[in-house]
Amino acid sequence: MKRLKISGQPGQGVQLLGSVLAEVLNQNGYQVALTSKYSPLVRKGESEVFLVYSKQLIANPLVEKADLTYDLARYQSMVTPLNMHVLGIILKDLKLSLKPTQLKSILPPKNYSRNLKAIKAGFSE
Repeated sequence: MKRLKISGQPGQGVQLLGSVLAEVLNQNGYQVALTSKYSPLVRKGESEVFLVYSKQLIANPLVEKADLTYDLARYQSMVTPLNMHVLGIILKDLKLSLKPTQLKSILPPKNYSRNLKAIKAGFSE
């Protein structure tokens, strides 16, 4: 079982990143538990996603200590959209590769090609 924590500022797309990653893991045969915490403040606060995934049944979905932690502030100078770029980095770290057709069924249709380009850029880092 692996535990991930992804954090960033409100508006950086952390929640979408978590949802897309959870679906990718699910499509790859993993059990997934996704929880989130976020502040309604636009300029202050924090947005966090906690994701647990395993090939086995997940008995405890709480993330007390993450195996992998990603903070979007670390990648702010990267290409946009930032959340999709970081998704590519995470997919590479987890050794998950997907075909664009799989991502097309997961990603929001708006800005699909731009998001796919950012994911590929993050994956190739």
